[in-house]
Amino acid sequence: RRLWHRRGRVVAGTVITALLLVIGALLYGPIDKNPAAVSFAGEEMVLKNEKGDVLERISVGEKNVSAAQDGNFEAYHLGDIDGNGRKEVCWAPKGKRNRAPASTLQCKGVGEDTLRWALDLKFEVSWPRKPAVTTTGYQASFLRIGDFDDNGRPEVIAGLRHNKYFPFLVLKLD
Repeated sequence: RRLWHRRGRVVAGTVITALLLVIGALLYGPIDKNPAAVSFAGEEMVLKNEKGDVLERISVGEKNVSAAQDGNFEAYHLGDIDGNGRKEVCWAPKGKRNRAPASTLQCKGVGEDTLRWALDLKFEVSWPRKPAVTTTGYQASFLRIGDFDDNGRPEVIAGLRHNKYFPFLVLKLD
């Protein structure tokens, strides 16, 4: 009887509670924060969970997006690097082909404000029979994350091509 006499307040309280729950869910975002797929749109790499909910958008530039849509950009991969059960994304943005500085290899956790790490892809390698190879800049052609040597820890493998000439390096990060 008491609830019936206060039904206006009960209904208002229920509606307000439901709206607060909806607002909280919208602010929190998807419950599943583990990325399962990568797509590209505009100037962004878009990370999505298994349900297709967008988890994060990372600006990689229009050149990388168009290369990915053409199937010419494989320098990104999802993998659980730190063993916490949630995948991180690593990528190496393409730069201008003949520029002096090298590109970088970057890794970021979903929802984090800063990069976990970034590695400048400059390497001093001696090519004794190729004196024209003087620049040290490389760009990643492909990137994969996995436990390739079966030691229980993930590795990052990247194929690096020289900015101007023939050399190709395989980089393994443990």
